[in-house]
Amino acid sequence: MAERGIVNVTYGRLKAGVLRDKPRGMKVSPDWKIDLPKYRELVGECVYCGGEGYWLCRVDNGGKWEVGNVVCACGRCAGMRTGLSHADFLDRLQCIVTRLSGE
Repeated sequence: MAERGIVNVTYGRLKAGVLRDKPRGMKVSPDWKIDLPKYRELVGECVYCGGEGYWLCRVDNGGKWEVGNVVCACGRCAGMRTGLSHADFLDRLQCIVTRLSGE
């Protein structure tokens, strides 16, 4: 069982049962532990769409789960980004915008 005030994060999700106000769908994860104040500091606004974000996504998928290598995302953007690095996802979004705008 996790220590009170410690958040276990894997694939950007919070360990179930650690936060009473956690969003639905958060899963158990042993990979990365950060304290609750730090987690709350890192989440908030999705870097991609500006929506409410609770997910932490690695900027470099090959890098470690650490504070300098994560960005906050909402569940929808985190799901769309699956398997892509931060830069690759931004490139993909730009391709979509360009195509839809007819440029």
